[in-house]
Amino acid sequence: MLVGAVILAAGHSERMGRPKALLEWEGDTFLGTIGRRLRRAGVSEVSVVLGRDAETILKGWRRANERVLINRRPEDGQISSLKLALRELAVDPAPEAVLVCLADTPLVRVETYARLISAWAGSQGCLVVPRFNGKRGHPLVLDHRFWHETQLAPLEQGLHWVTHRHPESLRDVDVDDGGVTADIDTPGDYQKALSPAGR
Repeated sequence: MLVGAVILAAGHSERMGRPKALLEWEGDTFLGTIGRRLRRAGVSEVSVVLGRDAETILKGWRRANERVLINRRPEDGQISSLKLALRELAVDPAPEAVLVCLADTPLVRVETYARLISAWAGSQGCLVVPRFNGKRGHPLVLDHRFWHETQLAPLEQGLHWVTHRHPESLRDVDVDDGGVTADIDTPGDYQKALSPAGR
């Protein structure tokens, strides 16, 4: 089964003061780390959606065959970037599902990505969400049958509009990986994540 991934990286990183996608992690950027881990987990194709910082990110990021898309209206929120990516992916052969990833989540482990893909493969088309210590996080696995409905989601509600409409299809997967709920939004968050205690 083909499983793709979409990394949403069109935000302007106002609180960080510089593009989070280019922050260093394990000798690479956040984007590079996430893409590498996704491929190791068996993802067939990685798409990255950039926004206003696209030129800067493209200069500082070592790509590895990722598809790059530019959201011309990143102010419309993450759901606008996801809609753009799904439109581009809806071609033959389209992935049967995508992991919806955020560019500021480099801590998520390869094993976690693989576990989510496995859970989706055995779920007959569910929406799969990781859960750590009772808290839901990222990435979500979005089955192909929800792509059209995602295109209809109001900008102000985002993907929650889809998940709230299908509680019967939402499957939580408990993981021993704090990276799925780690927020790296500010320089302080970044320094905390870099510390031994934060890893």
